[in-house]
Amino acid sequence: MERIEVSDGRELILLQRDELRGPASGMLSARAATCFVTADVDANAIGEYVRQVEGLLTGHACGFAVICGEHAERVHDELDSALEMREGETSVVTSWFRREELEDALDVFWNGLGASGRGGLIAIVGSQDDHVRARIRAM
Repeated sequence: MERIEVSDGRELILLQRDELRGPASGMLSARAATCFVTADVDANAIGEYVRQVEGLLTGHACGFAVICGEHAERVHDELDSALEMREGETSVVTSWFRREELEDALDVFWNGLGASGRGGLIAIVGSQDDHVRARIRAM
């Protein structure tokens, strides 16, 4: 986990996917967060990944999640279904982008609903996502 202070005062937590297995709450000082989720995961592991991401989103009262990558549509759909089953416990707006739309996805993550200066930013990247990690650090 890498903690980055953003110039506009927001806090950014950069996580590797395998760090999702640990405790999800308490990483950010602010509870309302915007989350960026890479979706280049093994198709057979999507269900478990969605459960881990759901725990992180609900543990930090995330209001917005941007999903980007090879399986973004499927991760998005399964995540929406899982969140809807919580019946009023949480309200998360989600959007998804194909891998080749990374710049658009990062722009929405950075300047979208979370850009009000309130809340934090959480980015979940895989071990093979060095280009995504570097791009997020440069924002």
